[in-house]
Amino acid sequence: MIVFLKRVKMTVVDGKNLQMKAENVAEMIVELKIEKDFIAVVKNGKIVPRTRWDTESVEKDDVFEIFSPVSGG
Repeated sequence: MIVFLKRVKMTVVDGKNLQMKAENVAEMIVELKIEKDFIAVVKNGKIVPRTRWDTESVEKDDVFEIFSPVSGG
């Protein structure tokens, strides 16, 4: 029997060092249990369009920021 294990990567998300198993941004959002409807994702200083979340990889030492709208005035 051969078992494939997903690699675990150290990734920075919103200033916190986290061990991630996610292979792409979409999986990372699920792994972090974040509501995806109203967020923006920035990877290494560049916005990741929602259309690329399934293909944009999560690599060791990537730095992510996740933004959600804040109401106020």
